[in-house]
Amino acid sequence: MEKRTQEEEDFYQAKRIFASAVCTILEKDGTQSAKRELENAFNESTLERFPSELTKMAIYDTIISLERSEIVYRDENLNNP
Repeated sequence: MEKRTQEEEDFYQAKRIFASAVCTILEKDGTQSAKRELENAFNESTLERFPSELTKMAIYDTIISLERSEIVYRDENLNNP
């Protein structure tokens, strides 16, 4: 098994934390709130990667599977690490 660099590990942990947070929003406030949170974070090109039916598993799996190159944030300042 290939060991992740610290930067890769940090990125993975950030995705995991964000995915968990959106799943919590989904559980507490429903689909529209979770969708709004995703829309606030990502632009349309990234949002297209999510399935039309947002479930905890779908949200979590999609966020975790995103590669850095596939993520385009709505806030332009976050797009240039």
